[in-house]
Amino acid sequence: MCIRPRLGLLALVALLALPLALTSDPAAAARFRTIRKTFANTGAITINTSGSAAPFPSRLLVRGFKDATLTDVDLVLVGFDHEFPDEVDVLLVPPTKRASRNALVMSDVRASTVVKETTLRLDDEAAWPPGGEALTSGTYRPTNDFDNNGPDNFDTPAPVPTGNTPLKIFDGMDPNGEWRLFIRDDTADSGGGVLHGGDVSGGWKLEITARVPR
Repeated sequence: MCIRPRLGLLALVALLALPLALTSDPAAAARFRTIRKTFANTGAITINTSGSAAPFPSRLLVRGFKDATLTDVDLVLVGFDHEFPDEVDVLLVPPTKRASRNALVMSDVRASTVVKETTLRLDDEAAWPPGGEALTSGTYRPTNDFDNNGPDNFDTPAPVPTGNTPLKIFDGMDPNGEWRLFIRDDTADSGGGVLHGGDVSGGWKLEITARVPR
């Protein structure tokens, strides 16, 4: 019998369930409070016409949370421009010790209309995902239309995507540390054709909600 993998799975389930348990327990609620902070890297990211963006990755240091448990995180892309957004893949990676819990939050979204200076806020609670129409500034659900263009292969030093898309994969984590954003244009994966480029001129933000002791 293989016990260790089962124990590891049970530990992960318990960790992910912690925010819910704290919410439903009045005594725990009295001992904790919820705080929300926004962190930004305003450096521009150039989305090359094929392959990895520059810089790759773009880095963002999150700090100042003491004994915190992450309960929600939203990703904001500021000044997103691209001639063919369907080609853009966006992978969010948490601090290194949790890098295996990454999220491919935007990929193959079936948006083919040029976008200029848009602010895209990716939030699991959004009413609908992008795709099928022109992207405008607004809030969207993280989306990866895997069937549209096959698997997504990021260059080193990006980790292998887990196949996860929702940002809730980060719930239960300590939010402190260096987060990394890997962006690429998947034109090479789709067999070539017309090359399209773009950028994220205003960089990116993380809006983090966490539970901390009172």
